[in-house]
Amino acid sequence: MKAPYSYFKLFIIALIEGLEYLAIENGFKRLFKLISTIRDHAILSGSIVLIATTPDGWKKEEWVS
Repeated sequence: MKAPYSYFKLFIIALIEGLEYLAIENGFKRLFKLISTIRDHAILSGSIVLIATTPDGWKKEEWVS
């Protein structure tokens, strides 16, 4: 018999903001690697990651439309 909590799947919605600050402090490549890792974990767990940012805070080559 399974434990009662095993019938429920953990579902997480994460909101990330302030990425511009993280890019300044850690560099864009490290931030991109972090976001990619978070994305991979979200895909595997069926969760959702929301990122709040604006094109004005990024260099042209860092912003992908």
